[in-house]
Amino acid sequence: MEPAVVAENTTVVNADFSLEMLLAKLPPDLYVLSEDVLISFKFGIALRKGFCCTKKLNTVFSRITAAVLFQEYQRDEWLKVHLAIIKQLTPQTSDVQKLNVNDLSSTFAILMTGNLISLLAFIGDKLYIFM
Repeated sequence: MEPAVVAENTTVVNADFSLEMLLAKLPPDLYVLSEDVLISFKFGIALRKGFCCTKKLNTVFSRITAAVLFQEYQRDEWLKVHLAIIKQLTPQTSDVQKLNVNDLSSTFAILMTGNLISLLAFIGDKLYIFM
């Protein structure tokens, strides 16, 4: 469902996961996802007697459940939403400026001063030990 479909004074009834995905695409604090349960049901699959592939079908459903494929699908969809949000929030490359030597000159000066002090302390320690 596209965000453009949700106008003001609209209520959307759908599965939790679909609504969470829709809410992630909408501007924050404009819509609320209710935690109330409207309906609860389990689904079953009816097969006629003598259906040829009952064991294979049970095996497939068991494997889907054991492999946690639905949760993997949800995780992948959330990843897509998060990547889209991050892509919107990252600055454009034209806004980023390159560093040059003048920007780093004070950093190099501090580094060289620290190295010089460290070298003098090392030499002083060795002279103190030998005397």
